[in-house]
Amino acid sequence: MSKHSLEVHDLVYRRGERAILRGINLNLGNGIFGLLGSNGAGKTTLLRLVATILAPSKGAITFDGVDAFREKGTYRKSLGYLPQSFGLYPGMSIHEQLSYFAAMKGMSNTKREVDRLLPIVGFTKEDMRCPSQSLSGGMKQRLGIAIALIGSPALVILDEPTAGLDPVERTRLRFLLESIAQDAVVIISTHITQDVELCCSEMSILIGGTLKYMGSPHEVSESARGHVWQIDISRNDLERLKQLRRVVSVSNLSEDMAKVRFTGNPIGKGEAPVSPTLEDAYVYQATQCYVNDAL
Repeated sequence: MSKHSLEVHDLVYRRGERAILRGINLNLGNGIFGLLGSNGAGKTTLLRLVATILAPSKGAITFDGVDAFREKGTYRKSLGYLPQSFGLYPGMSIHEQLSYFAAMKGMSNTKREVDRLLPIVGFTKEDMRCPSQSLSGGMKQRLGIAIALIGSPALVILDEPTAGLDPVERTRLRFLLESIAQDAVVIISTHITQDVELCCSEMSILIGGTLKYMGSPHEVSESARGHVWQIDISRNDLERLKQLRRVVSVSNLSEDMAKVRFTGNPIGKGEAPVSPTLEDAYVYQATQCYVNDAL
């Protein structure tokens, strides 16, 4: 098994006078790292920096000792990247698309590489002939993942990889990433906590341009212990509770009553503490950061 290392040191990215990312530091080895954050939190910007699509305002990125921006060509040879939005060539089949991108990446035997990739992302022989304009959202996403995996890259960056995938496809992707991550550094970004909880060995939450609460999904979940509550409440009181606390979930008990899970301090109306999930911690920590930023 090959050991790899990605290091991100004091990374800053500004757009005009605004700091989009501030002081990002990472030291990742083989495994799957999950980047959790809301839409617009800066996840895509960070991944575009690691993929060398953008240049940082400050800081450095190295992979296995290779500087991402001083030795960009060498660095990119180790890289597989799935952007959040990507284009395909109209009229080209799945097989033709993969063959083209394999050739562009310098593969000497494109047929062998395409034959290797098609089954691991769940394409059949019949699928191979499908033109890109007829692909469903899930099929297009699987093709994008296959393109990112051309050449068995040692650094794999996937921006919202489960978008458009059904539960079966998401499970297949999780198993695939777990296999790849034995010999590679894999980074996935998402706003879906379950994606991180099920497959990531390490994660962080991106809030306000900085990474918060680095650790395993369990460790990050535990950061909210003592701040997650559950209460049975009348629907007449539910809207008031939503104004006072950040509600995570609501489930029906009857026509008039609901079971509500919320984060923050207790309200003194009979709520009980509950063990936090990663979703609880994500909601709680995001709320805390925004409150602190406002103080």
